[in-house]
Amino acid sequence: IRYQNHKIHWLQFKILQLFKMNVFRENTPLKENDICVVLDSSNNGFDYPIHNHPEVEINLVMGMSGKRIVGDSTEIYQENDLVILGPYLYHKWYGDDVLLNKKKPYRVITIQFDSKQFSTNMMMKDSFYGIRNLLKESMRGIQFTGKTFESARRIMIEMTENKGFENTISFLKLLDVLSKGQD
Repeated sequence: IRYQNHKIHWLQFKILQLFKMNVFRENTPLKENDICVVLDSSNNGFDYPIHNHPEVEINLVMGMSGKRIVGDSTEIYQENDLVILGPYLYHKWYGDDVLLNKKKPYRVITIQFDSKQFSTNMMMKDSFYGIRNLLKESMRGIQFTGKTFESARRIMIEMTENKGFENTISFLKLLDVLSKGQD
């Protein structure tokens, strides 16, 4: 599902004015020399405020349902959710209160990275066209389901267990899978 926020910055501003929301600017843990940062949390309570940041974010929620805000879109998600968010796109996930009160276990894996690293000479090669296009389309947010979700979920779980160059390879595989996603 590709969100249709064609004039995202203007619409975001107008919606925030209308609802008088305060968007928090997150300082992510991504460092200048990082390819990406992988954050893995369980049962965190979904208490982080609505926010944005200059990094691209891939967010995987497993074992929880609730409501998701991405830009000017508010949707219900069921059990598992995978979304890529472009830079400065404000967002927030809410967990279902009934499931949270029952202490149902859930896990959230978040990958954050700077999209500017894909403007280097190597990344401009034809092999990276799909990934560059994915990043361009992520400006509105994209949700993944079906086979794409399952493949990406496996890679993201693997990325919580690996470090160093192995994660760089897994990260590029993940972006490739997402860029080819048809479902």
